[in-house]
Amino acid sequence: MCGMMHREEIVLCCELGVQAVGVVIEYPVPVPWNLSLEAGRALVSHVPDEVASVVVCSGSPERLAQIAAEIRPSALQVHGDESLTEIEELVLRLAPLGIKVYRALRIRPDTGEAAGEIAEIEGAARAIERTGVAGLVVDSKVSHRPGGTGVPVGLEYLRQVVEAVSVPVIAAGGLSAANVGDVIEAVRPFGVDVLSGIESSPGRKSLEKMAAFVDAVRRADARRSRKEA
Repeated sequence: MCGMMHREEIVLCCELGVQAVGVVIEYPVPVPWNLSLEAGRALVSHVPDEVASVVVCSGSPERLAQIAAEIRPSALQVHGDESLTEIEELVLRLAPLGIKVYRALRIRPDTGEAAGEIAEIEGAARAIERTGVAGLVVDSKVSHRPGGTGVPVGLEYLRQVVEAVSVPVIAAGGLSAANVGDVIEAVRPFGVDVLSGIESSPGRKSLEKMAAFVDAVRRADARRSRKEA
């Protein structure tokens, strides 16, 4: 669950059994969930050891490495226009700190093209994998917002990424309790990432939506496990 802005939201995530919480820090364009380095550091410090802390960010390898060194999250989710070379450099910079890097692969729902240096989805996914990232986060690419778009990524596009790489793939983009089960059963991603789908308004998390999302994930995962048995 991403876009945490208050300590009580992290507590709720932990009570619900969420495995990772995301905090947006120093994002270079306006988004409702952006926190300063100081506020982000304080928030991440409340994440218990058994839950992964993820800083969602964008910028130069040098600045992102500085942020990671100061906050020491479990991972960075890089969610901007960084080049493949920059991602590879960041992976190398953070390896000595034991901090993982996840790269967002953003797909334009209207064209099926990946944003970045390689437009073809499978080729883009494999190129990102070669940078040494710990995994890919598949999100939608739209003009009005860089992340937390509320716009779903097509199931076929998600499936292409899952089948193209061997690293974990996290499904994101427009997920909610109403559709996450379909994604889990149809695509079988390693995990799912939600932001706007658990909010009552931008920047305001809804306990009811958070609980419904977790319940939908668990029920879909149980159905998938029964089918695979």
